[in-house]
Amino acid sequence: MKDDQQFPRPEVPERVAHLMHEPALAAAHHHTINIRRETARQIIRLLDYREDRQREVARDHIHYRRATAHEANRHAALLLETTEQTATAILNSAEYVREHLPKFWKAFRAGAIDLAKLRKTAVETTPLIHRE
Repeated sequence: MKDDQQFPRPEVPERVAHLMHEPALAAAHHHTINIRRETARQIIRLLDYREDRQREVARDHIHYRRATAHEANRHAALLLETTEQTATAILNSAEYVREHLPKFWKAFRAGAIDLAKLRKTAVETTPLIHRE
């Protein structure tokens, strides 16, 4: 089954496959996938918002550009119900994965990977990407 983004449902991990014969557990698993997909859509919208704001002020003074980026991250923090520092880290990680790890990004959007794993992967792979 594919969603509106044309992503197939992720395969059920082997560690929980034996539970999928129980309708309630299978439904709970599908609900988890849907929550991850919604989280991915939320992050994509926040990234788009931040990028749109940055484009709007691209020719302005550096201090205004920084203030605009700070404001976009603050708005994301309000919507994510977290600190500005955490929201900035989330968006920076997502932006990094989208740019440098497209297959992982696709898996995140499909719901196979949660936000915590996305962030950890970004932190762990950044040194590898930037090595000569």
